[in-house]
Amino acid sequence: YPLEIYVAIKNTKGIEPGIYHYNVLDHSLEKLTSSDETLDGLYNSIHFEWARKAAAIIITTAVWDRTLMKYRDSGYNLIIAESGHVNQNIHLVSTSLDIKSCSISGFRNEEIDTMLDLIEGDESSIYITVLGR
Repeated sequence: YPLEIYVAIKNTKGIEPGIYHYNVLDHSLEKLTSSDETLDGLYNSIHFEWARKAAAIIITTAVWDRTLMKYRDSGYNLIIAESGHVNQNIHLVSTSLDIKSCSISGFRNEEIDTMLDLIEGDESSIYITVLGR
């Protein structure tokens, strides 16, 4: 599967602030860090000030070789399409739970990738959805 999901949580009831990774095998969130500096840096890497006030941010990343090795040049398009499908489902679930959500195109990829400790060229952030007010 080409995508990984990370969640930055700042102000959500029932879960501690921090940056989490979604573990698909356990269907759980693994806490990566609770560093205020890293969390604030991730939020500040979004260009829109109003979005920096979100309760949570969902970051979708692409692990390029998982798809490019098999599908070569068409793999990029498949990864981008899959990211759209996943995030549409995030919006649908958010709507059903009466949680505000918005996709964000204005973010600094390099900063987010650094804060998530992604290996350059192997994995990179490609999509962000903010949740809550």
